[in-house]
Amino acid sequence: MSKQRVRSFYVLLMVREMAYPYKTRVYPNGDHPLFPGRQWVDEHRVVMAEHLGRGLLRTEIVHHKDGDPRNNVLENLELLTWGEHS
Repeated sequence: MSKQRVRSFYVLLMVREMAYPYKTRVYPNGDHPLFPGRQWVDEHRVVMAEHLGRGLLRTEIVHHKDGDPRNNVLENLELLTWGEHS
């Protein structure tokens, strides 16, 4: 990978972090076993999926109990459906 491409990748990460309140984990090869083929995964979804030992359904939402989207400790997260969340 060229230096320019690496630099562009990190600039993209920085811009995304400033505009998006959730922490994101990057898997360049899409090789996370619970999120196959996905390169960008929100950290709170990774934490909950690893705790459950399975991938999350599209109907499941990981809610931050304290309202802080950057606090991704398991004790602060709860699994809800769309109906329960609204």
